[in-house]
Amino acid sequence: IWTGDSVRHEIEQDPAVTTNATIYITELVENHSPKSVVFPIQGNHEFNPMNIQDFDKKGDPVIELISNSWRNWLTPEVKEEYSSKTYYSYLARTHPAASVDFERKIDKTRIIALNTQNCYFFNFENIKQHSDPGNELEWLENLLRQMEKNGEVGIIVGHISPGVADCITSISTRFRALMERYQHVIRLNLFGHTHNEEFEVVRSKDGK
Repeated sequence: IWTGDSVRHEIEQDPAVTTNATIYITELVENHSPKSVVFPIQGNHEFNPMNIQDFDKKGDPVIELISNSWRNWLTPEVKEEYSSKTYYSYLARTHPAASVDFERKIDKTRIIALNTQNCYFFNFENIKQHSDPGNELEWLENLLRQMEKNGEVGIIVGHISPGVADCITSISTRFRALMERYQHVIRLNLFGHTHNEEFEVVRSKDGK
């Protein structure tokens, strides 16, 4: 699981610069460990200017550069979804590098890779559509509902953990409600951003 922010933490203006570390690390992994099964998602520092993403604009150059770099880790359909929405999901066993043994062990497990720019406090573009930037929570709710019907379980990966101070409260609250409703579907959430090794307990909305 790779949760982003591999680039140096400086303000840049060129997508080729803000994504260079991500592309370089991708190439290193592919060259030295070609059988690795990697599920990646970007952080906030890959964007330019730093932290800023406008969900109303299609064809983000940062996402295009990264999705092309990750083409060997995403199926063609997933790559198309990621390029369009900047988040994605797919059954883990369909990963292009998945072995027969991996497919057996992780059958019916879905990777849900969230773009947490939709809740980042310093993504000022969210002011324009603060309720659900990129319609990501709506997509997540529909996905979890379908997963429940299909008997799937999910692993959510992202960069900024909903519930931390950097994540807008309204988004965190809606995310927590989904985690409570689909707690039997979601097995694990994995995030980065804080530069700490830590875990959080997601409590129900009534605090129990």
